[in-house]
Amino acid sequence: EHWGFAAGNIIEKDWYEKVDLDSGFALYTAPARHFSGRSLSRNNTLWLSYLLQTATLKIYLGGDSGYDTHFAEIGEKFGPIDLAILENGQYNKAWQYIHMHPHEVLKAAQDLKA
Repeated sequence: EHWGFAAGNIIEKDWYEKVDLDSGFALYTAPARHFSGRSLSRNNTLWLSYLLQTATLKIYLGGDSGYDTHFAEIGEKFGPIDLAILENGQYNKAWQYIHMHPHEVLKAAQDLKA
């Protein structure tokens, strides 16, 4: 609502919940390693990654996430994954817990069974 969306258009979900979409598509919410917000009101929303599943394909959208054990957990729950879209190219050591360095992207893909 803060960004101008009508309350009826907002769906709130926790990790590992499913949203059924049209035409046999399903969207699953999954963990990420980050935080939300940039001010004194931090962490009022949940940071997520997503898995889009069709009858024949699983696509993982990693969003904005640091490397952690959640990738292996997601791989165990949903793998194998056909395509993983992951962030890459963060080199600032101060961001290492909320963004991935290139070598971590490879490990995340392996953990996801992608």
